[in-house]
Amino acid sequence: AYIGRSGRGKTTAMMLSMLDAGFRGGYCLALDFKGDLGGVVTAAKAYGLNAHLVETGPKFAGFADLFKLLAKEGAEVAQVEVPAQLSIAVPPHLRARGAETPITRATNEVIAKGDPATWKVIEYLRQDEDELARETGEALYELSRNAIGAPFMGRPTGETEPLTPSAGIWVVQMPGLSLPGAESPREEWNPLQRLSVALMHSMLAYGVTTAGRRDLRGLRKAVCVPEVHVLTATRQGASFLSYIARVGRALATSLLLDTQDPESLVQLVGVVEQLTTVAGFQLTTKDQQDALAELLGLPKNDHTRALIQSVGLLPDGEIRHGHCIIRDRRFSCATVQWDVPSLELLKLLDTSPKATAQGGIDMEKGAA
Repeated sequence: AYIGRSGRGKTTAMMLSMLDAGFRGGYCLALDFKGDLGGVVTAAKAYGLNAHLVETGPKFAGFADLFKLLAKEGAEVAQVEVPAQLSIAVPPHLRARGAETPITRATNEVIAKGDPATWKVIEYLRQDEDELARETGEALYELSRNAIGAPFMGRPTGETEPLTPSAGIWVVQMPGLSLPGAESPREEWNPLQRLSVALMHSMLAYGVTTAGRRDLRGLRKAVCVPEVHVLTATRQGASFLSYIARVGRALATSLLLDTQDPESLVQLVGVVEQLTTVAGFQLTTKDQQDALAELLGLPKNDHTRALIQSVGLLPDGEIRHGHCIIRDRRFSCATVQWDVPSLELLKLLDTSPKATAQGGIDMEKGAA
C-alpha cells in the first residue's frame, strides 16, 4: 500500500514497483481511475517491455467485452456475467418491466450461434419481435455509443487490441467514472453511475478470473489500483479487493494499492491483514495520521503524528518528493527515500499537471 497526500510521490513509487514487476516477467493490470499512469506505459516501452494503454471512449469500443475477457473461462461464465452487466446498464423503467428476461434470452441465443459478443446481444434485442426486447436493445445501443458504455458493449472498431493476460504492463484508464456509494439504492443511480458500475463489473470480473485461471498459475500477476478509495466506496470494489487479498498468495497475484485515505483502507480487514509492505507519505490531519500509524504498526501518539506530518519535507519546508515511512513484512519501520534511477525515467513517469500539459517536467525540480 502507498498512502499519503497528493503530489508526494506515492504514485511514482507504485509505477517504479510496476516496472520492477514487469522486468521480472510479471503481468501487471492497472485500473487507473484518475488517468495518472500513462507514463509507466511510455517508460516500459522505452525500456523494451511489453506495455499497453487502454482508455475509455469509442476508439476502444469492446475492449472490456466480457465475452472476450472471459473467453478462457468459457461461455458458461459469460452466460451469467453479461446479462448481469447489461441489467445494470439498462434504464430502471425497462428493468422494472422485466428487461432482464429478454436480455438473458438474447445472450443465450448469441452464445448458441457461436463467436458471441455483447454488441451482438444488443443487436439481437433490437431485431426481436417482442416490444420490450426492442426497447431494451435500442436503449442499450444508444448507451453503447458514449465514452463509458462503448468499452464494454460497443462494437469494436479494429483500432485496438483486446486485453490479454500476457507478461507486461496493461494500464486501463477510466477517468470520468462516477461510482455510487455502497449505501446508494440502485433505483437512484443516474445513467452515468449505471454505466460506470457496468464497466467496473467488466474489469473486476476480469481481474478475479485472470487471478484464478489454472493456466496462469505459473505467471506472476499484480493488480494495481491507484486512487483505491474510488473502489472501496463501492460494495463490489471492496469485495474484489478482499478476494484478491485473501487468495493472492495461492494464485501468485499481488495487490498494489495507492490511496490518500487510510481511514477507508483500515476498514478492509481482509486486505489489511495481508499487507506485506506499507509506504506512508505525508498526511496532515489527526484521524488520517492515526489510521496510517495503525497500518504502519506505530503507536497513535503525538510523536508518530509529528513524524507523519514532517515526512516528505525539506528543512526549508519545501516538498521532498519520494520521502516516506516504510513498514516491511516484519513490521519494522524506517524512513526511506525512493530514488528514481535517472532523470530520463523520472521525466517519463511524471504525473504532474505541468507534465501532462507541456509533455515534460521541470528538470531542476526533478534533480532536486
